[in-house]
Amino acid sequence: HDIELLPREFRLLEYMMRHHDQVLTRAMLLEEVWNYRFVPQTNLVDVHMGRLRHKIDRPHELPMIHNVRGVGFVLRAPA
Repeated sequence: HDIELLPREFRLLEYMMRHHDQVLTRAMLLEEVWNYRFVPQTNLVDVHMGRLRHKIDRPHELPMIHNVRGVGFVLRAPA
C-alpha cells in the first residue's frame, strides 16, 4: 500500500533505513535530519517519530520502529 510522507518524515525514515538495526539517539536524529548543530530541549523528534510510526507501523503487525528507553530509536525489519 502507498504511504504518504511529509518531507521531514521521509528524511527521518530514509536516515533510519540507512542505519537500520542501529540505535539512533535523539541528538543524532536532530543533527542529521534537522541539521541542528546543538541539541535543544525539545520533543521534536518524538512528535515526528510518533507521526511516522502511525504511518509505517500497521495495527496487528510487528512494529518496525522501536523506542530504546532513555536512548533513542531503532528501525528493525520484521523477521
